[in-house]
Amino acid sequence: VVVQIEEHCRRLRRSLHAHANLAPLVAERLTPAIRASSSISAIADQLVDAGFDEEAAIWIIEAFVGFAVGHTIVGLEAGPRGDTDDEAAFDTGLRFLLVGLSEELGL
Repeated sequence: VVVQIEEHCRRLRRSLHAHANLAPLVAERLTPAIRASSSISAIADQLVDAGFDEEAAIWIIEAFVGFAVGHTIVGLEAGPRGDTDDEAAFDTGLRFLLVGLSEELGL
């Protein structure tokens, strides 16, 4: 499940970069979009299977997706500071979130 969450966050970030004007709209509708997404439902099911209750599974996903969307929006609004720096900052934040989830899962 950790790998699926990481892949989803990276795909979401790439999509938002490709369609930068949509990023604020995605942020406004984040929670309803998360709850309606079939790919996110599959991840939530895996988290429930791993021992989280359904509400906690959604909160975990919201934390990851919120990070991906928020980091991307801030990066887009800040303007070019170098793709390498932005990518490194995203990777660092995502890694810390993934480590925390992995520890909760006992991995």
